[in-house]
Amino acid sequence: MSALIEPKDKSTLHLTLDITLSKNSQNNSSDTQLLSEYKRVVDASSIVSKTDLKGVITYVNDQFCKISGYSKEELIGKPHNIVRHPNMPKEAFEDLWSTIKDKKIWRGVVENLKKDGSSYFVKATIIPILDENDNIVEYIGLREDITDLIEQEKEIERLTAQNLKSAVSQAMMLKTSDILKHVPVPLVCIDESDNIVEYNEEFEKLFDLGSADEFLEKLLKHKANIKEAINFSDDDECLLDWKEQLISFGDKLEVSSKFDKDKKFSLFAKESGENSFIVAFV
Repeated sequence: MSALIEPKDKSTLHLTLDITLSKNSQNNSSDTQLLSEYKRVVDASSIVSKTDLKGVITYVNDQFCKISGYSKEELIGKPHNIVRHPNMPKEAFEDLWSTIKDKKIWRGVVENLKKDGSSYFVKATIIPILDENDNIVEYIGLREDITDLIEQEKEIERLTAQNLKSAVSQAMMLKTSDILKHVPVPLVCIDESDNIVEYNEEFEKLFDLGSADEFLEKLLKHKANIKEAINFSDDDECLLDWKEQLISFGDKLEVSSKFDKDKKFSLFAKESGENSFIVAFV
């Protein structure tokens, strides 16, 4: 999944608050307590990590460990790409590094890799931390877990595609039904296994009651196969052959063969849906 990169913040961030209460914090008790509260709020609401200038992890909070499946000991000192998912394009990370090295904030949606190999998705904000001389000293990442939202979107996309496919199939079948109803010759629609899906009255009239009772009963129950209605001799074309030719050439194909007592018929094949064909007996 490609990263959804949001517009970059053009302002330079000058943070006076270090999430881990660095040495630059004032030492009086009220400021220390306030900073502790800030850290507690951020840790409770975000998936947090810090890295040095080379992207090596120097801090992770409990939420980062929980969602990634790694312990703090497994993460501290490792490159942050330990959770990089191969689905993420390298261009996204090139843009990230270019942005934060320019002392700007980067925001985007990132697919990450858990220790067990599964995915999780986060809405990430990566912030460069500057010292009093305006030099970058480290990077802090704040993330929001949006995995459920992404999965819901994927499911919606899947259902939409499924519904579209179903609608198209229904439309094709309606078209097939119209053909079977209005063309005044025996017509039958078969699937890729040669089972009869639909047929018209003219096709049913080809078979006499009594001599074809068993076949007609299967036909009525939609359990008949076209091969049961046709007697092929050894040197005749088989249905598999002409269907393969139809798929290969993509054109209407006509094949003559024997039907019952030396009656002739022709197979006019037309792809009417997904792996379905119309057969005409003339």
